[in-house]
Amino acid sequence: MAETWAAHAGGYGRGETPVAGPEAREAPWTLGEALAAARLDWPALPVSLGAPGEGWRDVAALFEDEDAITAWLAFRARSYPGTDLKAAAAFVLADYAYLLTMVTAPLFVGFGLVPDLIPGNVHLRYAGLGGESGERGVESDANPGAELRFASEAAFAEPAVPVVSPSLCDHYRRAVEAHVAPLVETLSGRSRLARSAFWRLVADAVAFAFLDAGERVGRIDYATECALAVVKQAGSPLSNRQTGFVDLLPEGEAGAMACPRRFRVRGGCCRYYTVTGGSYCAPCVLKRPADRDRDLRSLI
Repeated sequence: MAETWAAHAGGYGRGETPVAGPEAREAPWTLGEALAAARLDWPALPVSLGAPGEGWRDVAALFEDEDAITAWLAFRARSYPGTDLKAAAAFVLADYAYLLTMVTAPLFVGFGLVPDLIPGNVHLRYAGLGGESGERGVESDANPGAELRFASEAAFAEPAVPVVSPSLCDHYRRAVEAHVAPLVETLSGRSRLARSAFWRLVADAVAFAFLDAGERVGRIDYATECALAVVKQAGSPLSNRQTGFVDLLPEGEAGAMACPRRFRVRGGCCRYYTVTGGSYCAPCVLKRPADRDRDLRSLI
C-alpha cells in the first residue's frame, strides 16, 4: 500500500491523532515521490510534474510580459465593484503567492523538499491570464482552476524529520524571494504601491500555507516555527514585525482542558476594504490586536 503524506508526516487530517512517526522515512524524498504521496491525501493539490503543454505559461517569462500582466490586472479589477489599480495589483500578487505557497509548503512540511523555482522550471495555468470574468476571493482559495507545473524533479531535499532545519528554511526563503521578486517589481511599478506592501503579502501567504500544511499533518508547531524562520530573517524583504501567529481560546473557555486554536495574523493588507462594499478581514493588520483577536475567536 502506498504511503500517504499524512501517514508519513505524522498526522491524518486536521485535528486527528497522528498515525505514524516521522521516522517512517529517513532518506530524502524525490519530488515525484512526494507529489504522489501528497495527492493520496489531498487529491486537489494544484500541482503536477512534467513537460508543460498548451495553456501553460513559463512563470519567469509571464512576469515580464506586459500584455499578460495587463490582462491579469484587468481580470482582478472585475472581481469587485470599485476595485482600483492598487487593489487589483494586491489581488494579483495574492493570486500567485497563495498558489505558490499552498503548493510548496506541504512539500516542505511533509517531505523536507524545496522544488527548484528557477526560470523555465515553473509553469502556470490560470483562467485570469485569458481575461475571463468572475469573482475571486483574496485568500487561499483565490484561484480556482489555477495550477502550477514543475518541468523537472529538481529539488533541494533533506530527511523529512520535524526538526527545524536552518539550511532548509534558508533555501526555501531564498528560492521564494528570487522567484517572486520580478512580479513584485512589475506590480509595484504598475500600481505605485510600495514593494514592501507586496512583500508583506508574500510573507502572509508563507505563514498561512505553512500553518495549513501543519494542521493537515499534525505538525503545527514544527510548521509554524519553520514559517517564522523563513519570514523573520533579518535583511529579508519578507521580514516584518506583524506577520506571525497567535493562539486563541474560544470565548469563555479556560483551564487545563481548554484547546486553543492557532491563527495566522497578517503583516500586509489585501486591500479588500477599499472596494465597494468591502471590509477588513478577520486578521487584518489595520485592526487593533484586541479587535483582531475578537474577530478571529468568532471563527473557532
